[in-house]
Amino acid sequence: MALPLAFLTILVSAIAGGGVAWARSDLRLRPAEAALGGGGVTAGAVALWLTRPEDPAILPLFAGLGPLVWIDLRRHLLPDPLTLPLIAAGVLIGALAGRGGEAVLGAAVGYAAFRLVGLAWERWRGVDALGHGDAKLLAAIGAFLGPWLLPQVILIAALAGIALALLTRAATGRDEIAFGPPLAAAAAVTWVTGALI
Repeated sequence: MALPLAFLTILVSAIAGGGVAWARSDLRLRPAEAALGGGGVTAGAVALWLTRPEDPAILPLFAGLGPLVWIDLRRHLLPDPLTLPLIAAGVLIGALAGRGGEAVLGAAVGYAAFRLVGLAWERWRGVDALGHGDAKLLAAIGAFLGPWLLPQVILIAALAGIALALLTRAATGRDEIAFGPPLAAAAAVTWVTGALI
């Protein structure tokens, strides 16, 4: 049962990535490229899932993270047609599992945390450094993992983001990074390890 679910997850991810690239011509991505890239990223997450296949409820999150990571790396954008359904899926799966309140709270806390930080930074520095897409992605992660694991996700993502920013600055001289990939990696690590802090 695990392998068919794994292949289905990768297929859904590829279709979602290709579909968004096709529907959003402003992304300037070829649908085939987005499908392969998103499916490839999801394949890595699904390989992690195969170590604990007793939890198939995480697969929709992994299916959505693949194309989001790929698109964010390429265009520094986390499109609503991928983030918003992912939030809804997390809340729905949480409700079906009897933890609907926790899923809603996780989504609300995730979104509010990043929007407040983004607004404070924008007011202080005059720069929109943390986009709405990052807040929506954290909301989706919160809906799947719950509010109690979000501090750990944020800490791991922040450390990974700092490392990525340092590497990016050394390689290109630019400071701007896509924060979706560190968030996605932090969500996957947190799902594997559970609570560390």
